[in-house]
Amino acid sequence: MATVSELIIQRQNDVSKDWQSFLEHPVHRSIGEVIPRENTQPKADFVPWAPGVVIASDYLLRRSGHTPTSRRPPRWRKHRRWGYFMKGALIVRKRSDFWFVEMAGASVLVFRYGSMPVCTRTYQAAMRLAQYFLSLPTLPPPVHGLRWVLSKPDGILSC
Repeated sequence: MATVSELIIQRQNDVSKDWQSFLEHPVHRSIGEVIPRENTQPKADFVPWAPGVVIASDYLLRRSGHTPTSRRPPRWRKHRRWGYFMKGALIVRKRSDFWFVEMAGASVLVFRYGSMPVCTRTYQAAMRLAQYFLSLPTLPPPVHGLRWVLSKPDGILSC
């Protein structure tokens, strides 16, 4: 059986074959923008096999109940020490200039191609997206091309 490191390298090689085409023509309506990993400066152990991140599209944000004038949804708390927001098991955390949707236990919402983490430009949008995906009874399997995976290197085993 392959090691975690070997699986990550294999996934990176598989995705790299179609990466340029995907960047030029992201065909899924859930994707607003794709940003290559080197432009996001994530920690090395945060979804290390992902070639980039996906910014949620306006379509997906509307589906989640977010509008440009949306405020923070009720019952979200800001962690006093670390600065991320939480509601139950949901976590919205800023990494670089983007807000990521996570769950306690180190899961992150990803787009199926390359298991790229999904993010937004505002914490309010990320909160609505988190609530929307937690409320769907069909996760998994992928809805809107998205699903939850573990964000640490051994998360490759669930991809």
